[in-house]
Amino acid sequence: MIMIPLLSLSIGQNQLAPGESWTYNASYTVQESDLCSNIINSATVNALGPCSEALNSTSNIVEVKTVYDPGISLTKISDKEGEEVEAGDIVTYTYYVTNTGDVNLSQLTLEDDMIADLLRLSGDDNSDGLLNPGEVWMYEGAYLVDEDDLCHKILNIATVWSLDPCNIVRSDNATAEIDTVCPAGCICCPEGWNLDRIDLGDQRALGLHNSQAENNVNIETGQRI
Repeated sequence: MIMIPLLSLSIGQNQLAPGESWTYNASYTVQESDLCSNIINSATVNALGPCSEALNSTSNIVEVKTVYDPGISLTKISDKEGEEVEAGDIVTYTYYVTNTGDVNLSQLTLEDDMIADLLRLSGDDNSDGLLNPGEVWMYEGAYLVDEDDLCHKILNIATVWSLDPCNIVRSDNATAEIDTVCPAGCICCPEGWNLDRIDLGDQRALGLHNSQAENNVNIETGQRI
């Protein structure tokens, strides 16, 4: 820190006359490493008396409060929005991770509960390994639809984690829903309906016509016989 004298009324060079006051100014650029606690600054003055004797030093401490506003956002979209997928189709998801705060975020981790491997397509243009304020990193992942997914929506959740400068976890999550087909042989049709379109309330119906009803369940009433 450099001290710059703003005003000096000394009657002699480098001499502080009785009753005289010298004013200095100093500036300090706050670093991210300062944000985890208040900034405490100490200043000390030293001088010599008329006979070159050392005078008692005087110190003063100033404490400055620090604040910061971290934020992270995750957006997830699929290439099958508004479509119905069937077994064998591949759904491609794109993820956008954005630093919405005013500090760098580190050790970023992105996971999807149905996709093991996510590939980063872009981001970190300055190669510092940090998600800088305003920066966006883009990822991609693919999911292969199987028969167990049919007759209901495919819903998966993606979560992103990161650390702010004070090692506090910052996170966000995003979901995506994909509609699937319900073929005639499906045994897991949409809740409350069988293939004759008879409402069974909250009971999940077998995908069978009334004439094929099994397990001692009356399809029309939804009651066990």
